[in-house]
Amino acid sequence: LAQAFGMRVVAHDPFIDREYAAEHGIGVLELPQLLAESDFVSLHLFLSPETHHLLDAKAFALMKPSAFVINTARGGIVDEEALADALASGRLAGAAMDTVQTEPLPPDSPLRSFDNVLVTAHIGAATVESRARSGMTAARSVVTVLRGERSEHTVNPEYAEPADRARPREAQRR
Repeated sequence: LAQAFGMRVVAHDPFIDREYAAEHGIGVLELPQLLAESDFVSLHLFLSPETHHLLDAKAFALMKPSAFVINTARGGIVDEEALADALASGRLAGAAMDTVQTEPLPPDSPLRSFDNVLVTAHIGAATVESRARSGMTAARSVVTVLRGERSEHTVNPEYAEPADRARPREAQRR
């Protein structure tokens, strides 16, 4: 989408298919170089011990003072204290946070004091299309289970029993 606006798109991902990236006009950079060159850093990754506080004071120091951080991934990837310090000192232009470490954002969070920070309630993916797809997926799962089958979206399949085997026959007739 960013390319449609004439933006150069770069990525850092240790697992990226470099051939795919090249075919789609995406440059692959090491994280320090990406942070130093980017005007917008948009996070799309999972939270793990390796990604916890991936964007910390050291990372913000590498970024342009005109840069913006966008976190639509997971709270905890951005060190919010370091982000507040970078914003207060002018080392960063702004941030959009669809997710924060503690949701909802605590009333005493320093991020609330900045005019150049937008915090949303983890709804960045809540488009009309995604909500419709989620609703249909849930409805199909309910119908599948009511048929006595296992839903493909079962979280713990090793503990799940189809509905017709989970209850005695008498209970099913009521």
